Amino acid sequence: MAILLVVDTTKIQSYVFGSNRLRENIGASYLVHQATTAWVLESVKEIANSHNILNSDKGSLDDNKCFEAGLDAEVIYVGGGNALIVFADEGERAGLSGRFVRHYSRRVLCDAPGLQVLTAWRSVDWAKCDREKGLANEVTALFAEDLAKVKRQYFPALPLLGLGVTAACQSTGMPAIHYAPGVGEDAYLVSPEILAKHKVVDAAKSRLKAFHNLPEGYDYPDELDHLGRSHGEHSQIAVVHADGDGIGNRLQDLGKGLNNRDYITTRRRFSRQLQQAGERALLSTIEQLLNSKRFCKDKIIHENAYGEEITRITFRKLDRGDHALPFRPLVFGGDDVTFVCDGRLGIALALAFMRAFADETKDLEGGRATASAGIAMVKSHYPFARAYQMAEELSKSAKKLRRQENLNEGCLDWYFAPSGLLGSLGELRQRQYGLPKDKSLTLRPVTLAPTSHTMVQTWDVVERGIAAFQDWYDIEGDQPLWSNLRNKAKALRDALRTGEVEQFCKLYRIGTLPEIDDVSNRFRTDGWYGDSCGYFDALELMDWFIPLTEREGKNETTANTPVGQE
Repeated sequence: MAILLVVDTTKIQSYVFGSNRLRENIGASYLVHQATTAWVLESVKEIANSHNILNSDKGSLDDNKCFEAGLDAEVIYVGGGNALIVFADEGERAGLSGRFVRHYSRRVLCDAPGLQVLTAWRSVDWAKCDREKGLANEVTALFAEDLAKVKRQYFPALPLLGLGVTAACQSTGMPAIHYAPGVGEDAYLVSPEILAKHKVVDAAKSRLKAFHNLPEGYDYPDELDHLGRSHGEHSQIAVVHADGDGIGNRLQDLGKGLNNRDYITTRRRFSRQLQQAGERALLSTIEQLLNSKRFCKDKIIHENAYGEEITRITFRKLDRGDHALPFRPLVFGGDDVTFVCDGRLGIALALAFMRAFADETKDLEGGRATASAGIAMVKSHYPFARAYQMAEELSKSAKKLRRQENLNEGCLDWYFAPSGLLGSLGELRQRQYGLPKDKSLTLRPVTLAPTSHTMVQTWDVVERGIAAFQDWYDIEGDQPLWSNLRNKAKALRDALRTGEVEQFCKLYRIGTLPEIDDVSNRFRTDGWYGDSCGYFDALELMDWFIPLTEREGKNETTANTPVGQE
């Protein structure tokens, strides 16, 4: 007999994103990564005399060592927030899985207090599974039944909230045990959980630099205020959460009908391919930012076609002399990626990752994969946990569109919060954008798939609108530009809401609105096509979107009728 065991984490969102101090988020993310990779492997090595682990820190496994050859334990894979292990748990080796759980749990309790991990296992007749080619079914049942049952029954321990003589942690409210050095603030009282996060910040930085070391003179920021914030002008950050589409369904179908060894080989190869594709996609995203034509020595400047500045991001100069890049990955190393950046870069960086991920997965087991993303743009001091929750909700909204329309490209959704995020995504949108008769001012969520006669909810439509209102490209004639007519742009937003676009065009001597859809002349007359408004998203983003690359066929967007004089 053998024991299949899975290690998983729970309530990661509150653990990683529950603080507005970026250093604490960075440390928490690193602890989660360690707990689901290196610590798992180290615990296996500690209790098993024979195993297939080559290097715990790098997460490398020896494919030539097999469980059926007599190993005490074989790690099938680690990564993606969980790990799958098979233990020989009979005869003299009985109790290996239990010893692993005790050793691993002790490590997490001591080194990552507050992190909640779960384990589930099931007994498997290894020889029978091999004959009947049913290991894939056993693994599916382990996740769908055993792990799901543990999650339902899980009851977290209630911590001691403190006594009259205790001081409170400024981040968690739990009893404090120490002071942590503040960055830009005085040292402050922290609980064991926050202290553990602070202790690994330097290790987290080393991991990120080993993943991608920035050019000399630049560094990743440690504070949210270092993401490009301009005092008195721009103080929005973007929290971006991207997730692979349909990966769970692929895993359920992966390896069905294969014998044990072929299943393990297939599952491990898929895990590695996905891990590498996610890493390469994030690397590509960083490189696109660094190599953008708008990237200058200490700033990012976005200009229109006539050299007039639309907006700029000035890099914060750190005490050590480096400039802080307005971008910081928090969770990375697979199809699940979360990063923070200046609010004006959020959508562009999300698009860069989505396109790179689709390109990097062309050779993935089972075919090309896509990722969908949610972008929450909030004030830099807004509660970070709520911002991440919104980004995750937006990602789910994007995935829903992809499923409903049976699309083969990723989708994205975003929300611009000038103040707060009180209520669900649907409630927020109804308050801010909703109109009678089920009409909506926004196209969101949108897909990266091309615009078609049946599909207008595409990024291409939104981007063409932004290009027109920001005047990315030359227009014919010596006429004023939309980017110089901010009052007219704001008035157009009101006209789209009230349905008075034709009157607006007559009042301001505008023939038709900019062309944003090359399938037909939809939108140009009154701004609407059916229940969809084609311009409101672009108008809202005209001050909040900095593209990293130039559009192909850029001259096609110049066919807008010049706007009349102020």
